[in-house]
Amino acid sequence: ATSFGGLVALRLAQGRPVPIGRIALIDTVGLGPDLPWTVRLAATRSGGALLLRRSTRAGIRAQLRLLMTSDRLRREHEDALVDYLHASSNASGPREFARALNLFCGLRGQVEVLGDAELRGMDLPVLIAWGERDRFLPVAHARRAVRLLPDARLVLIRGAGHSPNWERPDRLLDELRPFRQTVYVVGACA
Repeated sequence: ATSFGGLVALRLAQGRPVPIGRIALIDTVGLGPDLPWTVRLAATRSGGALLLRRSTRAGIRAQLRLLMTSDRLRREHEDALVDYLHASSNASGPREFARALNLFCGLRGQVEVLGDAELRGMDLPVLIAWGERDRFLPVAHARRAVRLLPDARLVLIRGAGHSPNWERPDRLLDELRPFRQTVYVVGACA
């Protein structure tokens, strides 16, 4: 599960509505509060009004390059992602996006972070893959989770930022294949 989808997967594993044998997490939110100040400011009323006006393709491309990737993607991949994110953003509008952002974070960072006891209580194998150059979520979040989870392994993806699935898909797959026996994938656009 990637980014926000990783938090969803962890919460599902806690409640176990379906049998979950293992989880693979990719640059997952909810493992620590830290976020870039631009994201925190966007969650405020005045910052959101300024930063979340109707999105443009150029603005989305800049955010993608600034926060979500560490290197430029192949042009056709980046163009497809920008088109998808632009359509998604404009389908909901800035007010709805600001509301969702407020549920996710505030000036202090992420709102929902799994506590130490919650992580220690997870009794299943967890693979954490993290872009070593993630500018959205610091690698310290992954290191904290690996330290607390009873059965976890951290793999740093060299040369990748927040989106190793876009930036280094072959390297990520090399790590996921041996781990995958039963992997539920919960996606997110980020």
